[in-house]
Amino acid sequence: MKYIFLALFLVGCTPEAEMAMSSIRANQAQIQADKYQRIQDQYRYQYQQAQLLREQAYQRNYQRNYCDYNKAVVISLSNGAGEFYTCEGFQKTRQGPATGGVPDKFDTPKGTFWITHQLEKHDSTLYPSDYGRNMDFSSFFVGGVALHQGSVRHWSHGCVHLRKSDARYIYNNFNKGDLVIVKDK
Repeated sequence: MKYIFLALFLVGCTPEAEMAMSSIRANQAQIQADKYQRIQDQYRYQYQQAQLLREQAYQRNYQRNYCDYNKAVVISLSNGAGEFYTCEGFQKTRQGPATGGVPDKFDTPKGTFWITHQLEKHDSTLYPSDYGRNMDFSSFFVGGVALHQGSVRHWSHGCVHLRKSDARYIYNNFNKGDLVIVKDK
């Protein structure tokens, strides 16, 4: 392009030369605009593809983590052993192992309950431990039955045992009046 300008400059600026220059400039501007448009289209396509992939990943994750409750602790037990998960904003936010009461002797009550009160440090009055507090991070949901820290490898006397970190999470993130659902696995 610069050689064309140089040749026209040396020859002189005749009206035909000026028209040719104008045509060349317009042509070059159109080429640049087309190139810019192709780049824009390419970026737009890549952005749309990324949005689509994010949406698909969100949907998969949302469906996998969907929960029927806005704020609840759901415990599923079978013969005293099972698992729990927490729901916040209709999404599962935490899950882990849980154990309930000894089957046919100290069954954990099944049904829908509400947290009645919580105690950070507590020792069972019916079944005290020789080692100190045995029911820390307790969230009581029916009578003296609670979700609390305990061994998830051993049955309880009717309460729901959770790992210490899980019991602490429920104690810190759930309050009096929040749902506790205990069901068969």
